[in-house]
Amino acid sequence: MDIVQKKYNFFFEKEDWQKIILIMSSLIIALFLIYYFHVKLKTSAVFTHFFYIPIIIASLWREKIGHLAALFLGMALILSHIFFETGLSLEDDIIRAAIFLSVSIAVGYQQGLTIKARETKMRLDDIVNSSNDAIIGESLEGIIQTWNLGAEKIFKYSAKEIIGQHISVLVPHERSCEYPDIIGKIKKNQRVERYETVRLRKDGKLINVSITVSPVKNSSGEITGASIITRDITQKKILEEQFFQAQKRQAIGTLAGGIAHDFNNILMPIIGYAEITADCLPKDSPVRENLRQILISAERAKDLVCQILTFTRENKQEKMVMKAQYVIKEALKLIRATLPSTIKIHHYIDNNCGPVLGNPTHIHQIVMNLCTNAFHAMQENGGIIEVSLKETDVKKDQILTLEPGKYILLTVSDTGHGINPSIIEKIFEPYFTTKEHGRGTGLGLAVVQGIVKGSDGEITVKSETGKGSIFNIYLPRVFEQENSLKSDLKKAYPEGSERILIVDDEPQVAMVQEQMLKNIGYKVTAVSSSIEALNIFRKNPEIFDLVITDQSMPDIQGIQLAKNIIQIRPDIPIILCTGFSNAVNETTAKDMGINGFIKKPFSKMEIAETIRQVLEK
Repeated sequence: MDIVQKKYNFFFEKEDWQKIILIMSSLIIALFLIYYFHVKLKTSAVFTHFFYIPIIIASLWREKIGHLAALFLGMALILSHIFFETGLSLEDDIIRAAIFLSVSIAVGYQQGLTIKARETKMRLDDIVNSSNDAIIGESLEGIIQTWNLGAEKIFKYSAKEIIGQHISVLVPHERSCEYPDIIGKIKKNQRVERYETVRLRKDGKLINVSITVSPVKNSSGEITGASIITRDITQKKILEEQFFQAQKRQAIGTLAGGIAHDFNNILMPIIGYAEITADCLPKDSPVRENLRQILISAERAKDLVCQILTFTRENKQEKMVMKAQYVIKEALKLIRATLPSTIKIHHYIDNNCGPVLGNPTHIHQIVMNLCTNAFHAMQENGGIIEVSLKETDVKKDQILTLEPGKYILLTVSDTGHGINPSIIEKIFEPYFTTKEHGRGTGLGLAVVQGIVKGSDGEITVKSETGKGSIFNIYLPRVFEQENSLKSDLKKAYPEGSERILIVDDEPQVAMVQEQMLKNIGYKVTAVSSSIEALNIFRKNPEIFDLVITDQSMPDIQGIQLAKNIIQIRPDIPIILCTGFSNAVNETTAKDMGINGFIKKPFSKMEIAETIRQVLEK
């Protein structure tokens, strides 16, 4: 069968000029045979058979069934002469009708198959054009030959525009080396499966695609070109990037949580012993001022831990009355260390600005995101980032979304390339970005706007292409007293005489808590083992008035220890303290029967007030 197929292909799978030569040669041979029979049989019927020659020629130009029909017609001519030789007359109506009917059946059958083939091709074209993927046919030289509707949607070229052009118009310059490798595999009869790369649209935009390239063969098995199925995976890549960023934030959060837990346990003795030492000194002692500075530094360290926890659930802390200037200065120190020498930061921070209602992590995040955007806008040519903070009065209708009154105005400006007016309305949309792939998630400004709106503030932007951008953040000024450790040295501590069981796996933390509480009248038993604490309580549950336990401990976690203690004595008050925990917060602790919740590092005043609140309920 293969031999027959190859012989068939040899004659009929040729270029047009080769077909013409074959047909002309066949006609010459046929005419010679007809002439031979005419001379031998002494008949003039040969002129009648010239009527069938155009049909034979037309049939030869068609598909396989046409070639078979041509062969049938040729045989009919020869058989007609054989009829003459046997004495039959071609002029006989029956013979002529039989020949005509045979020819009609052959041609009709051929036409029927041709129509079916055309309908099949139309159905295949409909299927190809209904695909959302681009299906492209190209020659081995890279010339585009076919182009479906999916290709028009993905690449924005019409078939009329693109057919006849080289495939390289779709390939960005930096990916030009890919084509020779792909076509080399095609010539070796190899497929390229789901290769992810970048392609170029008509409008110049780069898109992420997955391509599958397969060899295209003719009926003789020769490779004549390639079919390219291209799928636009730009959105898929965006989702993958978002997932990757989420995983990265989770990993950073896990690392930050561990650092925060350990760092807060380090801060706890520093704060505790500084306060204990200050209490032992006369009120006019100059050493007390030194200790106050230690406590101020400890508070800054505590705020720094909050900034480290930006990407964890701990950043969802409750708002507090705070001064933004301290956090802004800390953020600028971090930013300055990462900028190249071509970019300068100038800051104008009014230290007398009043407080706002917020949390340090969010203020830090606002400054970091805006300055990062400014850096990207000036990365190529350098420039200046200016950050200012001041109080301002917002008049009626000055900013429609704000109530008139006093606000803290944070301004971040740059001298970068500016923002195109056509997209300035979109810059706060989640995942909108004009940066190259891998340079940003498009979440920075959306996060900033979310924080500002959540604080009843507003963000505005002014930009001029080629000159830079100015972002203004308005946050309501509050008139409550700022929360701070600084004033704790001046307050009188709430005292008590109850017996308290303290549990913390860090001996230094347990010891400093013990000493802090003993100094204000409490009787304290402090242990650094949760198992030991449970055994002590089980032996004498009635002697304790309160249990203070750490959450993150080996052997028995704080929540489980609290449950075990409550089973022994249901009415015992419990305070849970933690340096960092993803497993529990104040709400979940209350739901589990915990009476009080406090975060480390805490001051002597904070723990004293929490104890009285729990015991006096």
